[in-house]
Amino acid sequence: MLSDGVVDYIWSILSGPGKPLIDADARRYMRENSKFCYQICQITILDDVPEGLLSVVPLKVDSG
Repeated sequence: MLSDGVVDYIWSILSGPGKPLIDADARRYMRENSKFCYQICQITILDDVPEGLLSVVPLKVDSG
């Protein structure tokens, strides 16, 4: 929502034509020890069902 469609566009390329965007996202976060992996996420679970995911990725900021 916050990316104004940019994330959906990227995931549509990663998932491939006609495949759900969530598949590309799931594959990405199933990895370990990478910039995008389940190890850096907080997952909200309600009644044993995952309801949300928060992923925080540090950004390198140019101070000059």
